[in-house]
Amino acid sequence: MAKLIIKSKNVIPNEMNGYLKAKSDLVTTKDEELYNFIEKEKSFMILTYGETNSGKTYTIRKLMELMMINNLRFPLWISGVEIYNNEMYTLIPKRQKMVETRWMDVYTKDEFKAIYNSITRQRSKRSTIYNNASSRSHMIIIVKLKNKQYCFVDLAGNESRVDADSAFINISLLCLRQCILAIQSKNKRVMIPYRRSKLTYYLKDLLQYPIYCVCTIISSVPLSRNTRLTIDYGISMKGIMVKKENKVVGIKKYIEHTKKLSKMEEDMLKEYMETEDNKLLILIKELLKNKIEVSTLLLNTI
Repeated sequence: MAKLIIKSKNVIPNEMNGYLKAKSDLVTTKDEELYNFIEKEKSFMILTYGETNSGKTYTIRKLMELMMINNLRFPLWISGVEIYNNEMYTLIPKRQKMVETRWMDVYTKDEFKAIYNSITRQRSKRSTIYNNASSRSHMIIIVKLKNKQYCFVDLAGNESRVDADSAFINISLLCLRQCILAIQSKNKRVMIPYRRSKLTYYLKDLLQYPIYCVCTIISSVPLSRNTRLTIDYGISMKGIMVKKENKVVGIKKYIEHTKKLSKMEEDMLKEYMETEDNKLLILIKELLKNKIEVSTLLLNTI
């Protein structure tokens, strides 16, 4: 069962247009509190999702530091993988097309830190309107001990762009949501569509672990479109939203949020449709097909 955790760089302000009524409507989490969620798990997966420069990579780095201080036991093994435009690359010892997962033996904290820094430096980056060096790929770091496995997935930024990068990112995110909904479904005959993206196929075995979806946001007044998309994606991954006094929003409220998400995605797709790039149009059709199947899977989880 995926657990939804919201992180913000600063305090969520009051807002008058109906998205957030008060700070307490949206529960945010500090790095130390997030670590407390996972430290007792034997194995787990952390998904960080949000717009560029909202703190996804920073969150994973802080969790790694807390793990080194508290409960990492050496020796251990670490792997780093990047998925860019639906192609897989190993980031150990250097970035190259992936044939199989490569692992590095780690014997000290200094070695662990050096290897982690090397992995993150080699990740693909592109200039966007938000950041001169935005991560346009998914990065997966797995830390393996004798009887434990920790998986950290730094998902690509969710900003709106009209290019192949964004189309591949959106399809892989929808496939990830499909797989998690299918795993949670009460209908055990539902096929889990791991093979629809390189991201979900690679994470196939790891998706059986406890999953924590960490949504990182940049608060503003009013909330930006990307922030709303981040929150709604997190809600759809969990199926519930934590509100004041920890009450669970009813399914009708959840469906309303899902409709809002669909409307925003449709607006973005209209921008894609203006292009004459046939490759992009094929990706868009796949995106719409996945959206319909996500809705079907959602009904099976109710």
